[in-house]
Formats: sequence, C-alpha cells, structure tokens
Amino acid sequence: MVPARTPSWKSQKVTDKKNNLFRWVFLAITALILINLTTKVPRLVKFFTEPFGSLPYGGNENTVLDTTYRTNFLFVSYLSGQIVFDAALVSYEPKDKNIILIDFDLPNNPDIRKKTNSAFRNVGVGEVQKYFSLGLFVPIDRYIAVEKVDFSDEYIKNVKKSLQVPVVFSKIFSIDEVFGPGLKSNMSSKEFLDLIFKLKGSNSKNFVYIKISAKNLPDNDISTLLQNQLIDNRILEEGATVTIRNASAKSGLASVLAAYVTSLGASVVAVENANEPVEKSSVIIKNEKNSLTSRIETVFHYEKKAREKVDFSGDILILVGKDAIDELTLALPE
Repeated sequence: MVPARTPSWKSQKVTDKKNNLFRWVFLAITALILINLTTKVPRLVKFFTEPFGSLPYGGNENTVLDTTYRTNFLFVSYLSGQIVFDAALVSYEPKDKNIILIDFDLPNNPDIRKKTNSAFRNVGVGEVQKYFSLGLFVPIDRYIAVEKVDFSDEYIKNVKKSLQVPVVFSKIFSIDEVFGPGLKSNMSSKEFLDLIFKLKGSNSKNFVYIKISAKNLPDNDISTLLQNQLIDNRILEEGATVTIRNASAKSGLASVLAAYVTSLGASVVAVENANEPVEKSSVIIKNEKNSLTSRIETVFHYEKKAREKVDFSGDILILVGKDAIDELTLALPE
C-alpha cells in the first residue's frame, strides 16, 4: 500500500508553528540580552567617562602612559580620604614580563608614614607620588588608591589573578571587587584595559616582593637593595651616555636627575654646574636616544634641541633650568 500523504496545508501549518516557536525563542533571548545590557549601560557609560573617582591630586597633569617602558604604579591605602594607611610601588617590565612589589610598610616605618601623610594632607596624592618617586629615583606613572588594604604579596597576586581570568570584562563593572573598596585612580579606561592586556603575559615566576625598612627616603641601604631591580630594559639596550649640567641655581638638582637617569638604565658620564643659570630646561642632542629622552620627560619637562655649539661628553646633554626646581623637589620641607 502506498502511505497516505500528508496534505500540503498540514505540512505548512507544522512549518509555521516551528517558525513561530523559533521566532518567540529568538525574541525572548534578545529581550533578556537587552534587559541585561540596560542594567549595565549606566555602569558602562560611567566606566568609559568617569571610570574611577579621584583623590585631591596637587600635582602636574598626567603625561601619556606608555607601557612599552617599565611602568610604575603607586598603590595607596587610605582611611576616610584623610590619612594614608600604607603604600607600595608596583613595577611592570614589559620585556621580561616581571612584576616587582615594593612594600613601604608604613605602619612599621613611622617616619616615612609621617612625611607621606604631611604631603597627602597639605598638597595631595600627587605630592605623595613625587615623594616616593624622588625617594627611589624612578618615574611613577599613575596611582591606585583603595581603603585600608594591606599591600602584601598575596594582595598583588590576587589582583593580578583576577585581572587575568577570561571573565575580567564582566568585572569591569564592579572593579572595586578586584582592587578593594573605595577605589580611586588617575588611570583612564583605555589605560586600564591596556594594563589588563599586558598582565595576561606575566606569570607568578616573574613576581618579586620586597618589603623595606627605613627612616626616610632616599636611603642608601634601600638604593643598594634595589640596585638594578627597576632598570628599564628598553633604555638599557639603547645605551645612552649623558652629561647633566645644573643651570638652576639650586644645589644638588643635577645629582637628583643623574640618579633618575642611572636608575632607568642609561650611563651618566658627567655631572657639572653651568656657568650661569637659565630659566628653561633643555636637552641637546648629539646622538638620538629617543627612549631615554621620552621617558625622562615624565620626570621633568624640557625643550628638545638639535646639537648646538656646546661642548659636552656623551650622546646628550641635559641642561637643568630653574623651571625644574618644582618638579625635582618636594613642595613641603623635608
């Protein structure tokens, strides 16, 4: 017997039912996605317009954050926006993908804590950033502040681990769960996302934790302890040789800048005093060393010049003018 054929109108009806079912399922899924996005849109807008709150800064405007250099972040733990509880420097080197945590251990270093809080209360977190930058002779690029957190090695490892997981972008909307409560920073959204991307290549084997003990910064023992730890490989490989000439009329300023240049990985071949002071700082180029000259601009601002009729040793001459005094000294008495 020949099987009875299903009428075409019945087949069409079954097909229509299936299509309607798929349509309703699709609409339901779309509605759920839209509802989910609607609840997250305010957070998304806030993240890309005002990603983090900020503390009173009192410093110079930020330069561009270039993570192709060794990048240094000041972590600040504060209480009620009035007192700095603890501080640490987190340094990331992109070439070997290592992370160094320098714990300033303020609860057990009362003299450093006192100076830190004096800078914080009287000027702002920008002055705190400058205090630790001048104390270690390294550029500090951004600050990240949270409420009453102990900056142990476990804390940084947990932050790093949280930023590396595949669902990190869902955590963008509650990023204080990663860093800690009361998160404030002068990082932009783009810089933060770039940091996440960079951290994905690092691992725990390249993590170094250093806890310091000192009465003040800079400290000779600390400088010896950290020798070569914070060198920037990009600048080291460039091999710049530098003469620094003090034309600021303030004693010791060239030596401060020489310590920065050395800690970055360049070689200082001479530190001199100029015959007369000048208002504006400048860099005179004999042989281009763009990595060093670009990075040193995050420490102090200068005018770049082609080689003039100036006699000096090395590839570049840094002439430190009066305008560098504010950038290379603390606003408050030490």
